[in-house]
Parts: sequence; structure tokens; C-alpha cells
Amino acid sequence: MSKCHNVMITGKVQDTSFRSLIEDIAKLYDINGYSFNDIDGSVKMVCCGENGTVSEFLDEIKIRGSQKGAVIDNIACEEIPFHIYLPQKFLRLYTDELSDIGRKM
Repeated sequence: MSKCHNVMITGKVQDTSFRSLIEDIAKLYDINGYSFNDIDGSVKMVCCGENGTVSEFLDEIKIRGSQKGAVIDNIACEEIPFHIYLPQKFLRLYTDELSDIGRKM
């Protein structure tokens, strides 16, 4: 049964192509949802997939993210108790907040 999860990943996870990696891994695990950089420095996402698949997806993010240069301090995940209508494929949302642009300069 497919379940949706609210996820927050903290550490040095921005400006490392981390969301692109998450998107690639999500395709491998047939996970749908989206991720975005938050102003607090974390990457947040909503994702849906089969019960054990989401756990495997998050484990793979931790392993491959570290290999790619991200420093993951924590992955907080909580099940969302209702269905969410998400895109058919996993997407990374682009942020264009002034603070995000300034941080990247």
C-alpha cells in the first residue's frame, strides 16, 4: 500500500546537487513527490511510495548523498495520515527567493 511521508533532511545539503540526486534515486525506486531547498538550510520533501520502498529510498539518499559530498546530519520522516495528490514523477522545485539567490552568489 502506498503511503505519503513528510521528510526533512538537515546538514550541508544545499549547493551540492543533492536535490538532483534525490530526483534520480526517486525514479529508481518509483517514488513520486517533490523536494525543495528551505530557507533554514534543509531540504524538505513530500514523497509517496510503497511501505518498505520509502525506507529504502531514504537509506539510498543517505548513502549516495554522502558519496556525492553532502553532509547529512539527520533525516526526519513522518507518515502523512492521508493521501496527497502529487505529480506522477518526482520533481525538484526551484526556489527563487531573494535570500536563496543571495546565498548562492
